[in-house]
Amino acid sequence: MPFVALDFETPSTRRSSAYAVGIVVFDRDSIRYEWFSWLAPSGMCDAAPQAITHLDQEGAHMVMPTPSVLRLAHTLWPILDGATIVSHTHYDETVVNAISKAAEIPPPGGVWIDSCTIARKVWSELPNHRLKTVCNHLNYRFWHHHPLEDARACAHIVRTAMRVTGWNSHALRDAFGRVRRRAGQYA
Repeated sequence: MPFVALDFETPSTRRSSAYAVGIVVFDRDSIRYEWFSWLAPSGMCDAAPQAITHLDQEGAHMVMPTPSVLRLAHTLWPILDGATIVSHTHYDETVVNAISKAAEIPPPGGVWIDSCTIARKVWSELPNHRLKTVCNHLNYRFWHHHPLEDARACAHIVRTAMRVTGWNSHALRDAFGRVRRRAGQYA
């Protein structure tokens, strides 16, 4: 049973203002699919493609069309509906809720798993269970605060925990999953 690691980056305390998203579909043995996109935050016109300038890892400027965060919700939420979604803390779930409310659509239903809670259970000796701390402990290097990299790191934590403990995907869902039904209300 595959999992979907999800990470958003937001520039402010307004959770619906996400400007980038990273998604990693994975199972115990491998990463099956990865996807990253810059986003035009809600409140920007999405009648025409947006162009946002970014720096890539080498520092070169990139100008690229970006989907609006609201258009993303209308496209991505039906795909995520029913999935097992993993994020490090519940922050990304609150971003999904805020985007859903702004888009006036229900958030995707399914099972949400917090990799931070898993890390607390498996590596309780760590001084804290922030994404960077856990990944340093696991000798996993990544570009922190890039949503695709953070989603990969989240997937790595879950996959490593499964190997270390012997948990399968069903045991992980039963022990750590929170079921969320898709409804017309925005949590």
